[in-house]
Amino acid sequence: MVSDDEADGMIKRVGSIGSCNLLVQANREERDRVVVLLKYNGLTVRQISRLTGINRGVVQRTMTKGTG
Repeated sequence: MVSDDEADGMIKRVGSIGSCNLLVQANREERDRVVVLLKYNGLTVRQISRLTGINRGVVQRTMTKGTG
């Protein structure tokens, strides 16, 4: 399991953003790309949702549609 501190850094790095909550403002294609990469790198759906502010259902749908 990835700690929240590690996840915070990963979200900022993968998303090329200064703050985790900025990912929710990204266009859908970019947001989905980042979400898939974060999940692939060990973050949970709940963790991605909690740290970014993206609705949990949106994160789950992104995973099931196989973006990337």
